[in-house]
Amino acid sequence: MVLIDGRVHAVGPKREVFQHPPDRETAELLGHTIVETESDGVLAFPPGALRSGAGPREFTMLVKRVVNLGSHDHAIGEILGRGGFTRADVRLPEGAAPPEPGSHMVVSVQYWSSLPPTAELRCSYSGSCQESHANPRDDPWRVRMTQCPATWAAGHCV
Repeated sequence: MVLIDGRVHAVGPKREVFQHPPDRETAELLGHTIVETESDGVLAFPPGALRSGAGPREFTMLVKRVVNLGSHDHAIGEILGRGGFTRADVRLPEGAAPPEPGSHMVVSVQYWSSLPPTAELRCSYSGSCQESHANPRDDPWRVRMTQCPATWAAGHCV
């Protein structure tokens, strides 16, 4: 049973609740990475599920830093989804050259859970978001966030 703020959020076998949390709050409590996508809605994947490289469900991660944990390296970064940036942690394959901070890398998951949609996002930026903010010669992620704070995600005003 999972209780959050005195309310029951999930009941069932531990493995089932962990692999398929019923809502965002439960997924966050269990340490899942949550990404809001345009095409698939809200996705949650458990700790350790993200892998470097191509797979069934792919994302682009902006690498912030690489951490050596003794026996292996992890890339720590951000995945851009409909709701903004989501922190992500990916174990790098043994012997792979670590990515440079500031670079982009493809990450994927083999399995995930679909969560109920969250409340509709509102555009709180009083200016206008323009497609021209994303200059292909620059890093479009940083340009978008600089020009339209907290309102520009996945290529459009949200």
